[in-house]
Amino acid sequence: MKKVAFITQRYGNEVLGGAENFTRWIAEHMSKYWEVTILTTCSKDHVVWDSFYPPGEDCVNGIRIKRFKLDEARDFDNYNRLTKKMITEECSPEIQEEWMRKQGPLSTDLFKYVAKNKGKYDFFVLFGFAWASTYFTISEISKKSFILPFAHDEPSLYFDLFENVFDPVAGISFNTPEEKELVNRVYPKTIKTPSAIISVGIDIPTKIETGSFLKKYKITDPYMIYLGRIGPEKGCPELFANFIRFKQKDRGGAKLLVLGSGAMPVPRHSDIIYLGPIFGREKFEAIAGCEFLINPSPFESFSLILAEAWLLKKPVLVNGKTAVLKGQVLRSNGGLWYETYPEFTEACQILFKDKALVKKMGENGKKYVEYNYNWELIEEKYVKFATMLFGS
Repeated sequence: MKKVAFITQRYGNEVLGGAENFTRWIAEHMSKYWEVTILTTCSKDHVVWDSFYPPGEDCVNGIRIKRFKLDEARDFDNYNRLTKKMITEECSPEIQEEWMRKQGPLSTDLFKYVAKNKGKYDFFVLFGFAWASTYFTISEISKKSFILPFAHDEPSLYFDLFENVFDPVAGISFNTPEEKELVNRVYPKTIKTPSAIISVGIDIPTKIETGSFLKKYKITDPYMIYLGRIGPEKGCPELFANFIRFKQKDRGGAKLLVLGSGAMPVPRHSDIIYLGPIFGREKFEAIAGCEFLINPSPFESFSLILAEAWLLKKPVLVNGKTAVLKGQVLRSNGGLWYETYPEFTEACQILFKDKALVKKMGENGKKYVEYNYNWELIEEKYVKFATMLFGS
């Protein structure tokens, strides 16, 4: 059994985030084929780079973890200043690398461990192109590694220093065709890099019922649901503005249910129900009770929440300006998309009122996920890709 190290910026059951869940699920499933060790930092929070976990060895759901202490927390003033400079000016390699240090997570102990122990592992898997945990280790393990970049069309993707991430790796595992097209366009050398479109398997609990959830929170009206981080980077200001404007013209009982937490407040409005973060079975009960799920994010490499909604036979509404989200909807025939407020309004009216279409789109979505994102298929793809790169 090959010894494989996964390098990721944070890891644990307490860590929230789609990419982080993605990483943990792959580690747990691929441990059937590889001897997996997680190399990560002590942080739980990627915003401040806290030291939530103690350094040293740990085990989560049967997966061995080595956590390394952080050199420093994030310095927001310097980080924001350098980010603005990187976006608006042509910066020297020294300034770009300083930005990377401020981006974090910065862990000299982690970087030294990888350099000293790279011979102990048959290959490495790097998660996320934009983190210091990837940038400052990749030069040591480039041809012994492949990366899952989680790339989306944001300003940092175009920073010159990321040529040092994309160019040297042995392979790239993309989540969607749109992510591959984006990276190939921004970094043309990657066109020749061996790659695969794999993503992740999707599981949900069995026998999900909605009655107890609706009763607990006294929800009686039909609702659309948003789940996830609440902030501008997720399209929430536009979502809230669009929904409030929609309700000014549509006097029905339709509600927007918001689950999550973040850096911006949820507007106080009679038709917006905010319950904070909800996890586990109750999260799926909330989705199962909705008319449709909405993802307004302008930045995605793959939307797990769309797939989870589809497994519950729920259609989705997405930001059509986001190529990845629109691509997922087009391939699945499991929902609608919008780019303007009139399109948002029309889509909401259809999804709240056309029960036959809603049912059909939900069924389409479920079939699509079951066929393309079952773990047996996903595991086979990762084994095949790694074997192609590093041998059996």
